[in-house]
Amino acid sequence: MLLVMLAKATDQDNAIEIMQVTHNAISSFSFDHLGEWLPSFCERLSQLTVLPLYQQLAQLLQLTWTGIVAANQLPVNEENVQEVLGENGTPYECGMA
Repeated sequence: MLLVMLAKATDQDNAIEIMQVTHNAISSFSFDHLGEWLPSFCERLSQLTVLPLYQQLAQLLQLTWTGIVAANQLPVNEENVQEVLGENGTPYECGMA
């Protein structure tokens, strides 16, 4: 939805301000949420599954995410969360909720 808002912003009078606010929201969301667990999820899924379909889907998801990050110049989370497990959770849970 944020990407749609960013695309629609060019038609409005205050386009630059809307684009900056929307881009900041996308950056924050990608860094704080998806960027925190998505790359390691794709890697683990590709390594642990025995089904070629899931291996290919994991690679496609990783390539798609990498493309979105690069195209929108989003920040990249450098931490490796692969080995981080919560007390009763998984490394893919959001600690911000």
